[in-house]
Formats: sequence, structure tokens, C-alpha cells
Amino acid sequence: MFGRHATLQDLPARLQENPFGAIPKSHITVPEGVPDFFLNPLSLRCFNALYYRAHPTKIGALVPLFKFFYPLDSVHEWNRLYGKQGFVQWQCVLPYEDGAKNLRRVLETLQRYRFFPYLSVLKRLGNPSGGLLSFPMPGYTLALDFPVRNGLFEVLDVLDKMVIEGGGRLYLAKDARMSKETFRATYPSWSKFVEIKQALDKSLKLESGLSRRLGLSEK
Repeated sequence: MFGRHATLQDLPARLQENPFGAIPKSHITVPEGVPDFFLNPLSLRCFNALYYRAHPTKIGALVPLFKFFYPLDSVHEWNRLYGKQGFVQWQCVLPYEDGAKNLRRVLETLQRYRFFPYLSVLKRLGNPSGGLLSFPMPGYTLALDFPVRNGLFEVLDVLDKMVIEGGGRLYLAKDARMSKETFRATYPSWSKFVEIKQALDKSLKLESGLSRRLGLSEK
């Protein structure tokens, strides 16, 4: 599905006072103890078929903003669907130049290793904000959710190398396993950030597991 922002003139009168719509409420709560095999290729195919048919196919259909951008908010504790081992989200951005080819390489690599994401989101990004560790760049961002199982992190290491070769980067806000070497190869302003942090935080009071892993809290 894809969309564009509606203007006030596009909305019926009843929606013009609150064009964003109501914030979705959780109508379903996933119980604890969902077995690890609950999500599998067959169940995902069934879900995708139902999800596809539940959405409007008419061009120009109006969908509330929050419902469009945050569909999972209507399911409370949705992460339990991945079982006790949980899941890892891997999100990259790849420049538009050769972007489609590089995305295909990523997906073909996952097929070859037999690792299939259970949730995928593809978006277009614009210019970076100017922040030293800003993630966006003009290009495609792909987010993939994987159930944790043996061999996953090794496969993601292979994907990381493809991102480096393609001139992209991984999303820091969702990262749980990127190496310091990958980070420094894809965020060219990292050293400037460390320089500023060292000047303002000499006693390392501001740090986290992420900052220590990526070398942002070094003296």
C-alpha cells in the first residue's frame, strides 16, 4: 500500500477539525506463552492474504494518519507473537543510485540462507537532518523483523557488509548488534560526535550499552 498526505480540502467536513484521526487503541492483546512455531511461512501467508483483503483498494480512499503509519498499535504486546526468543529488527538505508539492485541483493541473500523476515517495511527517505548521527539520506530504507534463531546474527553480518558496499547505513535507534567497525564505516561524522562528547562528558556520565559497543563512550 502507498499513500500521500491529504489536504484539508480533500477531507469531508466532519474530519477537518481533527484531520489526524483518533489514536488507535489496542483492541487485541497477544497472550503470554505463544509457541515459537506460531509464526511460520504458512501462517504468514494466511495473515498476508487477510490483511490485503482488509484494506481498501480504491485509489483515493482516505485512511487516518495514525492508522496508516502505526498499524501495529492496535495489537497490544504484539511482540509476543515471535515466541520466547523474541525478534531482531534490521533496518538499513541505501542510496537511490543502485538502490533497487542492492535491495534485491539483500533479499536474495536472505533467500539463499533461508532466513525470512516476518514483517517488512520499505520507505523512501529524503535529506538528512544535519545531525552528526542522522540516519536518513536520499534513498530506500528497508526494515526487516526476524525471529531470533541460531545463525541469524551471522547472516545479518553479511547484510551489513552489503550496506557498507552500497554506501548506506543501519538505523541506530533500532540497533542491537551492529559492530563498531560497521558503525564507523557508515557514519562518517562519528569522530566529531565523540570529540564533542568527550569535551562535555569527561567523566562518562552519559553512556549506554549502545554507546559502549559502538565506541562512543571512549576516553
